[in-house]
Amino acid sequence: MAESPSLECPCCGHVLAVPAEVSDDALCACAHCGMVLRNCTGSRAFRWALVDPYVRRHGVSRANLWGGMLGALVWLPVLAIVMAVTGKFDIALLLALAGPYLILLAFMRKRRAATPALVWTMELWIGFGLYLLYLGLLHALLPQRLEVVFSAGGVGMLTIFVLGGAWVAFGLCGRAWYRGRAARLPQLLGTPPRE
Repeated sequence: MAESPSLECPCCGHVLAVPAEVSDDALCACAHCGMVLRNCTGSRAFRWALVDPYVRRHGVSRANLWGGMLGALVWLPVLAIVMAVTGKFDIALLLALAGPYLILLAFMRKRRAATPALVWTMELWIGFGLYLLYLGLLHALLPQRLEVVFSAGGVGMLTIFVLGGAWVAFGLCGRAWYRGRAARLPQLLGTPPRE
């Protein structure tokens, strides 16, 4: 008796059984992480065990993960230097700006593994949009204290709220579209990857 075909999910590594109703070259979705897959020769040839162990654990290479994290953090020391140079250094304000941002980055780092890349990117847009809305709220409540942040680019409060709201809406729509598309496809179940 021939062994039933399977796919290994490139996002979470589950070995997915392909039922007979999923024809060759048809789209399907991993029921474990929601990744949209194509039942084709290339997908069937993919082996999770050949993926770098760091990428399997974190969803991205070490260079991309830490390069992105460090790049996303550069503005905080720059802001601290600008505050110090202009004589407006305020540790409480710096902590109010950095705290939620660092929590957002830690959450997004944790979400990266076993999350489809498009879903993760849309969640990043949502997170940054929410952070911009938070900045707009802080600016509305403490306009003088946040002048050092917003005066450099001449950015107004309305711009911050519109941009933040647009990013959140874009992220929510993109995430819903991908998840909806995946939900309408045949859902493949399987066994967890062997580490």
